[in-house]
Amino acid sequence: MAQPQQAERAYRDMVHEEFRRLAPIYDFFAMLVRGMRRRAAAMAGVPAGGRILDVCTGTGEQALAFARLGYQVDALDLSPDMLAVAPRQDLEGRVRWHHGDATSLPFADDTFHLTTVSLALHDMPRPVRLAVLAEMRRVTRPDGRILVVDYGFPRSGPLRAFYRWFFGLFELDYFHDFLREDLEDLVSAAGLRVVRRARSHIHAFALLLCDPLKAGDGDA
Repeated sequence: MAQPQQAERAYRDMVHEEFRRLAPIYDFFAMLVRGMRRRAAAMAGVPAGGRILDVCTGTGEQALAFARLGYQVDALDLSPDMLAVAPRQDLEGRVRWHHGDATSLPFADDTFHLTTVSLALHDMPRPVRLAVLAEMRRVTRPDGRILVVDYGFPRSGPLRAFYRWFFGLFELDYFHDFLREDLEDLVSAAGLRVVRRARSHIHAFALLLCDPLKAGDGDA
C-alpha cells in the first residue's frame, strides 16, 4: 500500500506545483480548444435546466460552456491556483465553484444529469483516473450520462507518432503512460459504456458520451 499512496501524493504535489505555474497563462493555450468546449456542451443532451458537474475544471472553460446554455453547473478542481482564475470569467455568477478532490466528490449519489471531465485524465496516474471516473459514476443519476474529453489519437500510424511527439513537448509526467491505453478502453475499464463518440482537431481529441453503469448492471 505504501507505494500507491506515495505515487498519489507525488501526483497531488505535482498538480499543486505545475498548475500554480500554469494558471496565469493557461487560458491563452485553452483558446485553441474553445470550439471543442462548445461542441462537447452541445452533444451532451442534458434536459433543460439539468444539473451538471464538471470535475477537474481548471480555469472553468468547460463549465462555463455548459452554463451559457442555461444548465445548473457545479465545477470542482484540486488546484486552488487554477480555480482562482475561473470565477473571474464568470461575471454573472452562473457556476458554483468548489475546491476539492475528484477522487472524493462532496456530492450525494445520483445527483447530476451529467458529469464531465475534460482534458484532465492524461495528467493523472492510472489508479487516480479510475478513481475519478468511479466517483463520477457515483454522483451521476441512473438516467444520466458521463462525458469524457481527452486525447484520442489514432491507434497506430504516422499521425499518432506525430501527436505523441508534439504534445509530449509540453505535457506533464503522466502523458505517455496515459497513451498506453486507448481512451475507450479506459472508460470501459471504469464501468462506462460509450453511447456516442466524436473526434476533434484532426483526431487529436476524443469526445465520449457514456452511460454510467451501476453495480448490478452486469456490464460494469
